[in-house]
Amino acid sequence: MDKRAELGDQLALGMFLFLMTIIGLGIIGGVYLFYGYGYDFRSLEANLLGQKVISCLGENEINAEFFNNFYKKCNFNQQVLSEDHKLKICSNVDLQTCIGNGKGEFVLGSDFDICLLNAAKKNRNYPKCETMEFKKGESTYVVLAVSNQQFKKGIARYGY
Repeated sequence: MDKRAELGDQLALGMFLFLMTIIGLGIIGGVYLFYGYGYDFRSLEANLLGQKVISCLGENEINAEFFNNFYKKCNFNQQVLSEDHKLKICSNVDLQTCIGNGKGEFVLGSDFDICLLNAAKKNRNYPKCETMEFKKGESTYVVLAVSNQQFKKGIARYGY
């Protein structure tokens, strides 16, 4: 028996197994990226909503009529905001009072206590909160913006 040619066969088998492993890991990684967790933009969305509210507060005269026509004055779509967002604007109070007190200058939604929970910051299923303060004249405004809009993946969500 001539064993000199078997070394080439063993090297080819090793390279074949190595390439199959790389291809298999690539397929597993691709499937995970496609069907895995979606992107979570809720914190950024809440921050952007809060910044737009503060910008609107800065550009307009703030009085009772402003909050009665808030959607029109700030160019917000009421239906879009009421689906997956919460918004609260308080004046001349601190953050704890604004969250705990049910009253505010403008309130969209309820249950703002979730913004105080430490567990809500770590759990991906809780809505994301952003709190901002804005000073105009002698008044200080606290803006609570909450987003729970989930990213929807077309194929993974609907099973096409």
